Amino acid sequence: MVKRGLTRAYLWEERVPLLIILGFFFLSCFLVAPLRNVPIIDDWTYAWSVEHLLKTGRLAVLDWSAHYPIFQVLWSSPWALLFGFSFGVLRLSTVAVAALGCIAFYLTLRELDLSREYSLLGALLLATNPVFFPLSFSFMTDIPFLSMVNFAVLCYVAGVKREQPAWLWVGGIFAVAAFLSRQIGLFIPMALLPCVLSRKEGWRKWLKQVLPIAASFLVIVLLWLLIRKSLGQTSVMESKFIGLRYFFRVKPLDYLDFNFNMLLQIAFAIFPLLVAGVSFKPKWWPVALAVLVVVIAVVIRLYVGNIPSPLHDGGTWSFDELASGRGLIQGKLAVQGPAHRFGWPARILMLISLAVLFGSAGRWLFETRGRTSRAVKVMIASGLLQLIPINILWLYYDRYYVVLMPWLIYLGLKLTLRTGFSRVVAWSSVAVLAFVSISGTWDVLRFNGACLEAVDYLHSTGVPIAEIDAGYPLTGWLQYAHPENLPPGSDPAVDAPWVTSAKELPYVISNTPLPEHDIIKEISWRGSIWAVTNRVYILHKQGHSPGR
Repeated sequence: MVKRGLTRAYLWEERVPLLIILGFFFLSCFLVAPLRNVPIIDDWTYAWSVEHLLKTGRLAVLDWSAHYPIFQVLWSSPWALLFGFSFGVLRLSTVAVAALGCIAFYLTLRELDLSREYSLLGALLLATNPVFFPLSFSFMTDIPFLSMVNFAVLCYVAGVKREQPAWLWVGGIFAVAAFLSRQIGLFIPMALLPCVLSRKEGWRKWLKQVLPIAASFLVIVLLWLLIRKSLGQTSVMESKFIGLRYFFRVKPLDYLDFNFNMLLQIAFAIFPLLVAGVSFKPKWWPVALAVLVVVIAVVIRLYVGNIPSPLHDGGTWSFDELASGRGLIQGKLAVQGPAHRFGWPARILMLISLAVLFGSAGRWLFETRGRTSRAVKVMIASGLLQLIPINILWLYYDRYYVVLMPWLIYLGLKLTLRTGFSRVVAWSSVAVLAFVSISGTWDVLRFNGACLEAVDYLHSTGVPIAEIDAGYPLTGWLQYAHPENLPPGSDPAVDAPWVTSAKELPYVISNTPLPEHDIIKEISWRGSIWAVTNRVYILHKQGHSPGR
């Protein structure tokens, strides 16, 4: 059994780093101003389930949902019941689970024999990642899923390392919770497979490791059957299943291209650790890395035709903003933000990161001959398994790569600490990412808040909600999730703008003035110093009479 007294004593010994992690999220809440009652990206889809549960007492999902966000809904509903339903309250519930997930990751690194300082560095690198952080201040499913994965891996690693099978059962509970956040969680119990493929320790110990895996899979299968029967299957889920038939029709070289681009992005995501591993001892090491950087640059140039940026336009993390707020309303911006001047420095950091990653991995494999502890194998397997749903479901987007971050951070620490490590470089880089994440998340919430302000202004003058194009998040929430705001006789399955319809509406909230539209009002604010723009326009299409 899990010894509670020893667990409490262990946590007390780690209290300072844990308080630092909690303090970071607590301080971030003051700086980000998360209580704005606005959706971002797709989180309105999952917020509807909470609202519906509170109103009817029944669990349901929108037909636009790609997941059954059951854990997330059950976790956040008491928050909404206690403090009232709003996107701000739901956002705080996600921040709380994000902080707990980072704590679980810190403790996992400690179980894997990293020092307190480097474990804290790894946890804060995850927390400040400019994809992880804005998703933590949303109601998207990514963070609850990853946090439950972190807890499951912590229990698996602790159980294997300490030879306490009870922790494997606890890990199975968290694996089920992850499955109830996003159904790709069914792969999580397989992280224990490297331990059970060998029966060197005898049948009794082998069974103690196999049974938690089998039990987790059994519960997941039963829950899947129950959920499908009670909640049905959404049209988005059906399209995902239909897409599976094309998996083997895609050329292997295409998958190579997808994964190659993913490698560029995920290596850059942990550049604070990898660049910090550029040391000058032994003397041949920096020379070898310099040669490797040149070789990698030449290979990429020949393979792709150029040196691509690790931050793509329209991504969750781009040079213009975080969470793609401006990309989800009308009006394409023709100008670039001030952060684009760092395009080539980012490419250089990416190349250096790749060189350190490959060079350190080769050096580590040569020194250890690939021999690792069972706990390390569990950690590595937990990351590699996430590549399966990414490739099967074609989830080639930086938001879906965030599940790889814990594994990559551990790998980065494990490799670079063996070859030399600059604390100054690592911690200062994390501080830069913290600035980008906090200012960028404040910016996207303020931007979406301006769009809501524009909607409220039009509505106060008598314009029906059905005539306002406020962009994907707000229009999806106000018209698809609440079809009572659509014109009489409309069907949200085919008539909801931005979601199921391309219908043009008389009133538009836009990044820029549009042809054949009159400007009614401009809303501006003082924003992030690196965001591409800090204003939105309220427009009226010429030739349309107000439908009041």
